[in-house]
Amino acid sequence: VVKGKPLSFRGRRIIDAMLDTLKTIGLQNAENVLLSGGSAGGLAAILQADHIHNLLKERAPNLKVFKVLPYSGIFLNQDNLLGEPVFERQMRNIFEMSNSSHGMNDACIAAHPQEEHWKCMFAKYTYPHLEAPVMVINSAYDQWQTGCVLGSKLVAGFPYQTSTLNGMCNVVGGWGACVANPENCNPTQMARMNKYITD
Repeated sequence: VVKGKPLSFRGRRIIDAMLDTLKTIGLQNAENVLLSGGSAGGLAAILQADHIHNLLKERAPNLKVFKVLPYSGIFLNQDNLLGEPVFERQMRNIFEMSNSSHGMNDACIAAHPQEEHWKCMFAKYTYPHLEAPVMVINSAYDQWQTGCVLGSKLVAGFPYQTSTLNGMCNVVGGWGACVANPENCNPTQMARMNKYITD
């Protein structure tokens, strides 16, 4: 509820309706389907892979091959450079605000206790439960992630901030230039950035 008005989130219904629409223009005849997306779309491709595959089995009787090719869709559940779980708090808030349990991978949700269902918004936790074949393409350094996960801070008043800011990126003191471009890192910073790659 925002300013007395309820908010409704209908992501799963939108996916279902989109597939229904595509069926009317030829999807029902598809034999080969590649589900893909980049960045947040890549994450969505991972999180929705099995749901979409199962729907296509019903709606595209000629389906022979279904594969998923997300790129830059694996967002790491990392603390920021100050050791604060900024991105985790943001993702948990989105999950709880939108009541996302039904919109996540069912097997992932079943594998976690209720207080950890939010983890299924991360590819790391959903991927092991996928039945659909997935080939992940992800760079070692992702400029958005280094700035908005490692270099981030929560907006004042989060999650009830009065601004429209979703987060603050590249704001950890002394790290802005480094997280924006690894070539600007000093040796100590580079060692920390390299740890991000291996996580």
